[in-house]
Amino acid sequence: MNIYDLLEKSPTKLNYNFTDYLLNYGHSKHYTKGQTVIEEGGDSKTVFIVLEGVAAIIKSDREGNQSVIATAERGAILGEMGVFLNLKRTATIVAESNLRVLELTNRKFVNALLSFPDLSIRLFKSLSSKISQINERFMTMINRRVTLVVGLNILEHTDPDGSVPVSLNLPQLAEQTGVDLYSLQHVLENFLRLNILSSLDIEDPRQVSLIANDKLLRSYLRSVVSSPIETGP
Repeated sequence: MNIYDLLEKSPTKLNYNFTDYLLNYGHSKHYTKGQTVIEEGGDSKTVFIVLEGVAAIIKSDREGNQSVIATAERGAILGEMGVFLNLKRTATIVAESNLRVLELTNRKFVNALLSFPDLSIRLFKSLSSKISQINERFMTMINRRVTLVVGLNILEHTDPDGSVPVSLNLPQLAEQTGVDLYSLQHVLENFLRLNILSSLDIEDPRQVSLIANDKLLRSYLRSVVSSPIETGP
């Protein structure tokens, strides 16, 4: 979310008073490119507002792999969710360029919202939108993982000619990968709809039989891996 977008819709007096509050109670900090501003898993004790430069928002998966899920530019508020939800830092923030931020303690940030009710209402609406975007990205990442799990298991057992049926035990696959049975079945049905599978017998999940087009499946999985995850505005 961008503090300037919120202020643009507010009266001039609010712009002046809020900006004055930030300057009086905030602390300006500088980071050079590559420096870490926030470490994922750390305590959420402060809020940052980007004044100059660009910051990268980085998230780690369960295997420790890191991905940039969004960038934050001038006016972006960082770390505000920890104020309201009492969370540990949910992502790492790294300066993507030389960066200047205004740091506020959680108490000062909350006091600012209490002092400017009109702004706080807009901020909470923006927070709701941000949570919705995070949920959408999270679901996209889960769906990709399930697709890759199913696709790679099919490729492991299929022949390049696609003439020999592949047999999968979905309950066993679900136990091995931690993916629920419904999601596995949904991916197989989607493969069939995309003509990646020429046949699919899924009546008994313990003995699913299918015939896959090796070339189409490999191409589809490559597109799943390479396509970017939308990070929203």
